[in-house]
Amino acid sequence: MLKYKHYGNSPFDLVLLHGGPGAFDSLNVFAKELAIGRGVILPRLEIESLYALLKELAALIEKRADHPVSLLGHSFGALVAIALAGAYPQLTKKIILVGCPALQSGYEDQLKINRQTKLEAAQRQHLKQLEDDLDKASSTVEQNVVFGKLGEFWEQVDGVDLLQLPAHKQEVSYQSYLDLWPQAVEWREKGKFVESCLQLQCPVVLIQGDHDSHPFSAPLKTFEEVGIDYTSYLLEKCGHSPWRERQTREEFFRILDQELL
Repeated sequence: MLKYKHYGNSPFDLVLLHGGPGAFDSLNVFAKELAIGRGVILPRLEIESLYALLKELAALIEKRADHPVSLLGHSFGALVAIALAGAYPQLTKKIILVGCPALQSGYEDQLKINRQTKLEAAQRQHLKQLEDDLDKASSTVEQNVVFGKLGEFWEQVDGVDLLQLPAHKQEVSYQSYLDLWPQAVEWREKGKFVESCLQLQCPVVLIQGDHDSHPFSAPLKTFEEVGIDYTSYLLEKCGHSPWRERQTREEFFRILDQELL
């Protein structure tokens, strides 16, 4: 069974799915905040196959959660939420997608353009150095350290007015990224996330910041093409991780409280 953390008190009917892949620690602080007044389960999405990941998540929910559950997926975790809800509709009562990537191919160039236009000269140089350091890393520990720095780099680029995270032990895995992200790209190219959308039987909520480099129109277009009803929120002055944004986090949590009633 997947490793997981739990916060709050029963019923444990909210499951958070982190991004990356491999950013195991990215939702730790967020999970603790959400657990005030509710029970939260935060799985560690560490496995070599997306198919196996869905199976293990379903087993975890059946054994440890009060299902059906709400799935809240951030970034890569949003893709997992859609695939899981499509494959196991009996376990899911709602999915909330935060900073959701495109579900179909054709938006990769727009994502790159959105990111590159935000970079100043010094940031471009720093990014190149981080990418070089990752290529040269000779151990798993070194790879994970640099991978974590790259993740925070893009958080800062996409962010507007970010709160600093409290000091914590870093939990990231570059190998997990290498295992799972190419599969997610392949699923997107083969239309598997669209197939998952067609199998959804629960409400869908999308929340995204207007400064997020992921095109907000991409998942919306997919839902409209397949005829899925959804509720969407575009937060102003907000990046990829709304709970870290000083100016919009209050609105973000208000929306979550409303959607998780």
